[in-house]
Amino acid sequence: MYRQSLAPGGSGGSSLTARLAAKKEELRNLQQLELASAQLVDQLEAMKDKIETMADGAQAIGEVMNNWQKVLRAVSLASTGVRSFAVQTETGEEEEELLPEALVRIRDDE
Repeated sequence: MYRQSLAPGGSGGSSLTARLAAKKEELRNLQQLELASAQLVDQLEAMKDKIETMADGAQAIGEVMNNWQKVLRAVSLASTGVRSFAVQTETGEEEEELLPEALVRIRDDE
């Protein structure tokens, strides 16, 4: 199977054996590199999925924060637009009491 060297002492055979061993080691290293590369691809794809999930979550959080801004603005407008109500005391005198505007929920079927 292997070509034998014609030189005395068989020194050609040992160099061929050494070369074959080096090639086998190189093949083994390439196979390990291929396996490590495949594992890296799997990990990067899993990371991509997690990042997409995080991006979707960040968008949802942004929408919630935007809604809270609108709610707080509505509460602020309602509390600054106070109305005066005349309240009669027990002595018959009228006293003005400041109350906030009533907030009303309106269904929005969009």
